[in-house]
Amino acid sequence: MKTSNFLNVLMAAALVVLAAKLHFVGICCGAGANDSAAASAATPAAAPAGAGATVIDSTGLLPGVKGFGGPVPVEVEVKDGHVVRVAPKLPNEETPGFFQRLADAGLWRAWDGLPVEVAATSRVDAVTGATYSSEAAIANVRAALAVAAGKSREDFAAEAAARARIALPPPSRSAMPLGEALAKRATYRDFSPEPLTDQELSDLLWAANGINRPDLGKRTAPTAMNRQEIDIYVCRADGAYLWDSEANALVRVSDADLRGLTGRMNDGDANFALVAPIAIVFVIDFERQKMQGRPQDAFKYASVDCGFIGQNIYLHCAATGLHTVFLGSLKPEQIARALSLPPASVPLFAQTVGKPAK
Repeated sequence: MKTSNFLNVLMAAALVVLAAKLHFVGICCGAGANDSAAASAATPAAAPAGAGATVIDSTGLLPGVKGFGGPVPVEVEVKDGHVVRVAPKLPNEETPGFFQRLADAGLWRAWDGLPVEVAATSRVDAVTGATYSSEAAIANVRAALAVAAGKSREDFAAEAAARARIALPPPSRSAMPLGEALAKRATYRDFSPEPLTDQELSDLLWAANGINRPDLGKRTAPTAMNRQEIDIYVCRADGAYLWDSEANALVRVSDADLRGLTGRMNDGDANFALVAPIAIVFVIDFERQKMQGRPQDAFKYASVDCGFIGQNIYLHCAATGLHTVFLGSLKPEQIARALSLPPASVPLFAQTVGKPAK
């Protein structure tokens, strides 16, 4: 692809994201005010608990978890140790048409009749066409079930706070000579689902774009005019995290599993992004880059800067026996919304990382 065409594709994708962020009005896929009555009719209404039953309200348990339009708190009714009813707590900020899809897919009935302990760990898949809404609803149901199983709201909130920030151990350095790492550098699409340890993740992120000269604040990867405009987000099965490079910590920004949005597969191919434990998303901050009046230069430099980071990851993976593939087929609009990015921040590329398939 010619450079000019490549830049045009990048610019067009980012402009779509920016337009969606700046002009989004809470209506999507035909889900507007006229859908409210139909959605309410198809959605089980919250009701007083029956005799001997207890209703757990998930409001406040997962304040950072949002659907497409906002939080999705639920009520879970439990009697004699079994789930009697699951329903969204109405009204809430979620788009009404998405509740219709959840109801049509039978999501609210997925836990009916199950013992609380079984329901709390049962796998319930997200609903196609309402992914964020259903993932937020499922997370809220699990939170309510944890309380129903005996965990206090205070303990649950404390555990959620502990999960919100993960301090990584100090990074270690690879001992492999650069020439050998270059000889081993390769792209792979076969991965094991085995998670990376915190130490392995710390080493990977430092190699990608860590601070290697603390007195100057300089990084392992260069950026044009030292603007350091690329943010790194780590997407895992348990959520998405912004890497705080100065503190070497992961800051949770979403409970959703976004790995599937980072790569587009051919028909019939398995989505390796959902197998590998890590998907790294490179996000450009245009305000930090300070080139808003020069869009072509902005995308050109940001793309090159992402390439530097990507190559660092390639060499680190070659030196440590990990597999990786750099991806340009991500879904920037959906990722931007799931990460709650500000209008000036746009996902550009992604990179899948994991251990070799066994």
